[in-house]
Amino acid sequence: MPKLNKNAWAFIEMVLPWVMLLFLGYYTLAMFVIMPYPGVFIDQRKTVTVVYGPDQGENSFLQGDVIEQIGPVTYLDITIQEINSRLNSQWFTPYIFWLAGTVSLLFLRPRGLLRFLMALFCYITATWLGASPCQDTIL
Repeated sequence: MPKLNKNAWAFIEMVLPWVMLLFLGYYTLAMFVIMPYPGVFIDQRKTVTVVYGPDQGENSFLQGDVIEQIGPVTYLDITIQEINSRLNSQWFTPYIFWLAGTVSLLFLRPRGLLRFLMALFCYITATWLGASPCQDTIL
Protein backbone atom coordinates (compact mmCIF):
# COMPACT_ATOMS: atom_id res chain seq x y z
CA MET A 1 0.00 0.00 0.00
CA PRO A 2 1.14 3.56 -0.56
CA LYS A 3 2.39 5.61 2.37
CA LEU A 4 -0.95 6.42 3.95
CA ASN A 5 -2.03 5.82 7.49
CA LYS A 6 -3.61 2.36 7.92
CA ASN A 7 -6.53 3.96 9.73
CA ALA A 8 -7.15 6.20 6.71
CA TRP A 9 -7.14 3.19 4.36
CA ALA A 10 -9.52 1.33 6.67
CA PHE A 11 -11.84 4.35 6.77
CA ILE A 12 -11.80 4.69 2.96
CA GLU A 13 -12.49 0.99 2.50
CA MET A 14 -15.34 1.15 5.00
CA VAL A 15 -17.01 4.28 3.60
CA LEU A 16 -16.47 3.82 -0.17
CA PRO A 17 -19.02 1.00 -0.69
CA TRP A 18 -21.73 2.96 1.09
CA VAL A 19 -21.03 6.15 -0.84
CA MET A 20 -21.22 4.20 -4.08
CA LEU A 21 -24.46 2.53 -3.03
CA LEU A 22 -26.01 5.94 -2.28
CA PHE A 23 -24.84 7.23 -5.66
CA LEU A 24 -26.31 4.24 -7.50
CA GLY A 25 -29.52 4.51 -5.51
CA TYR A 26 -29.89 8.15 -6.51
CA TYR A 27 -29.48 7.39 -10.20
CA THR A 28 -31.84 4.42 -9.99
CA LEU A 29 -34.41 6.64 -8.31
CA ALA A 30 -33.81 9.27 -10.98
CA MET A 31 -34.38 6.75 -13.76
CA PHE A 32 -37.74 5.65 -12.37
CA VAL A 33 -39.08 8.81 -10.72
CA ILE A 34 -37.30 12.01 -11.78
CA MET A 35 -36.86 11.34 -15.51
CA PRO A 36 -40.06 12.13 -17.39
CA TYR A 37 -42.18 9.55 -19.14
CA PRO A 38 -42.82 11.22 -22.51
CA GLY A 39 -45.22 8.61 -23.89
CA VAL A 40 -42.91 7.67 -26.77
CA PHE A 41 -39.56 5.99 -27.25
CA ILE A 42 -37.21 7.91 -29.54
CA ASP A 43 -34.13 6.09 -30.80
CA GLN A 44 -30.73 7.62 -31.59
CA ARG A 45 -31.72 8.44 -35.16
CA LYS A 46 -34.49 10.68 -33.72
CA THR A 47 -37.17 8.29 -34.94
CA VAL A 48 -40.23 7.39 -32.88
CA THR A 49 -40.12 3.62 -32.53
CA VAL A 50 -42.77 2.95 -29.86
CA VAL A 51 -45.83 4.98 -28.90
CA TYR A 52 -47.24 4.27 -25.44
CA GLY A 53 -50.84 4.98 -24.62
CA PRO A 54 -53.84 5.89 -26.77
CA ASP A 55 -53.83 8.06 -29.87
CA GLN A 56 -54.01 11.75 -28.88
CA GLY A 57 -55.36 13.18 -32.14
CA GLU A 58 -53.77 14.59 -35.28
CA ASN A 59 -50.86 16.29 -33.47
CA SER A 60 -49.72 13.16 -31.64
CA PHE A 61 -46.69 11.05 -32.40
CA LEU A 62 -46.98 8.13 -34.77
CA GLN A 63 -44.62 5.21 -35.06
CA GLY A 64 -41.95 6.10 -37.63
CA ASP A 65 -42.11 9.88 -37.12
CA VAL A 66 -38.78 11.67 -37.35
CA ILE A 67 -38.16 14.34 -34.71
CA GLU A 68 -36.74 17.55 -36.20
CA GLN A 69 -37.34 20.02 -33.39
CA ILE A 70 -38.90 19.80 -29.97
CA GLY A 71 -40.85 22.68 -28.54
CA PRO A 72 -42.90 22.73 -25.34
CA VAL A 73 -43.79 19.17 -24.38
CA THR A 74 -46.71 18.02 -22.30
CA TYR A 75 -46.25 14.65 -20.65
CA LEU A 76 -48.99 12.07 -20.56
CA ASP A 77 -49.89 9.77 -17.73
CA ILE A 78 -47.44 6.99 -17.00
CA THR A 79 -48.39 3.72 -18.66
CA ILE A 80 -47.54 0.18 -17.63
CA GLN A 81 -45.68 -0.33 -20.92
CA GLU A 82 -43.31 2.55 -20.15
CA ILE A 83 -42.62 1.28 -16.65
CA ASN A 84 -41.98 -2.22 -18.03
CA SER A 85 -39.60 -0.83 -20.65
CA ARG A 86 -37.54 0.84 -17.91
CA LEU A 87 -37.67 -2.25 -15.69
CA ASN A 88 -36.42 -4.39 -18.58
CA SER A 89 -33.39 -2.19 -19.08
CA GLN A 90 -29.92 -2.07 -17.56
CA TRP A 91 -30.90 -0.54 -14.22
CA PHE A 92 -29.68 -3.55 -12.18
CA THR A 93 -26.31 -3.98 -13.93
CA PRO A 94 -24.45 -1.34 -11.87
CA TYR A 95 -25.40 -3.17 -8.70
CA ILE A 96 -23.59 -6.28 -9.97
CA PHE A 97 -20.39 -4.25 -10.33
CA TRP A 98 -20.97 -2.61 -6.95
CA LEU A 99 -21.33 -6.06 -5.38
CA ALA A 100 -18.14 -7.27 -7.10
CA GLY A 101 -16.21 -4.26 -5.79
CA THR A 102 -17.57 -4.67 -2.28
CA VAL A 103 -16.81 -8.41 -2.24
CA SER A 104 -13.28 -7.70 -3.42
CA LEU A 105 -12.80 -5.20 -0.58
CA LEU A 106 -14.20 -7.59 2.00
CA PHE A 107 -12.78 -10.96 1.01
CA LEU A 108 -9.71 -10.60 -1.21
CA ARG A 109 -6.37 -10.98 0.51
CA PRO A 110 -3.67 -9.70 0.84
CA ARG A 111 -4.82 -6.20 1.55
CA GLY A 112 -2.94 -4.07 -0.90
CA LEU A 113 -3.07 -1.57 -3.69
CA LEU A 114 -4.11 -4.10 -6.37
CA ARG A 115 -7.15 -5.16 -4.35
CA PHE A 116 -8.14 -1.53 -3.89
CA LEU A 117 -7.65 -0.82 -7.61
CA MET A 118 -9.86 -3.78 -8.53
CA ALA A 119 -12.61 -2.47 -6.25
CA LEU A 120 -12.15 1.02 -7.66
CA PHE A 121 -12.43 -0.34 -11.22
CA CYS A 122 -15.71 -2.06 -10.31
CA TYR A 123 -17.05 1.09 -8.67
CA ILE A 124 -16.11 3.30 -11.62
CA THR A 125 -17.79 0.85 -14.01
CA ALA A 126 -20.89 0.83 -11.80
CA THR A 127 -20.91 4.64 -11.82
CA TRP A 128 -20.66 4.75 -15.59
CA LEU A 129 -23.43 2.21 -16.09
CA GLY A 130 -25.64 3.75 -13.41
CA ALA A 131 -25.46 7.28 -14.77
CA SER A 132 -25.80 6.39 -18.47
CA PRO A 133 -29.63 6.10 -18.59
CA CYS A 134 -29.88 9.68 -17.31
CA GLN A 135 -27.49 11.17 -19.85
CA ASP A 136 -30.15 13.20 -21.62
CA THR A 137 -31.44 14.86 -18.48
CA ILE A 138 -29.76 17.25 -16.10
CA LEU A 139 -29.81 15.86 -12.56
